[in-house]
Amino acid sequence: MAAHRDRERWLRSALIATVAAEELTELKLDLEGLTCASCAARIEKRLNTLDGVEATVNFATEQATVRKRADVPVGSFSAPSRQRATAPRLLR
Repeated sequence: MAAHRDRERWLRSALIATVAAEELTELKLDLEGLTCASCAARIEKRLNTLDGVEATVNFATEQATVRKRADVPVGSFSAPSRQRATAPRLLR
């Protein structure tokens, strides 16, 4: 029984380590037309609801910093932004 629990703990820690080691790609999006900090907060909240995405939106610079998994398409970022009358553009 104790060996079984030890194996379970090992498997859980291996799974956590695998998820933590998952590589994220960082992108910068230019968001034109942000009119208030509330709009920026809404876009950030919506981007963060996407699976595999971590995002921050800076109202002052009108940019979003997005960290995404490799399997998340860049096109999925435009929908939350378009709903707020902004024109997202990937910066190189």
